Amino acid sequence: MRQLLAESLVLAALGGILGILVAQSLLKVVIATGPASLVRSQTISTGFAALLFTAAVVLFAAALSGVAPAWRGVLSAEIGNSLRAAGRTLQRARIALGPRWCWRR
Repeated sequence: MRQLLAESLVLAALGGILGILVAQSLLKVVIATGPASLVRSQTISTGFAALLFTAAVVLFAAALSGVAPAWRGVLSAEIGNSLRAAGRTLQRARIALGPRWCWRR
């Protein structure tokens, strides 16, 4: 479970970093090619609030995409173990009772 969470956190962090880099690059392109009538275009930037929002979204996405498969894996392992254990118990009971097992209730 930890491995799935770690993998999703690393992938989400890389995606967040890549998204910030692309946003900064596109912002420079928009400022350079924007019309002169664009008010205060030189003061537009990606600030601390944008970075904080990106970090929050990255953590939420990592948790959401990492917990779901991990939880599914844990549940399927628990169900499989329970079914195997029940099957062995039933088989031992049938062997111990012999052919009479179906008549006892």
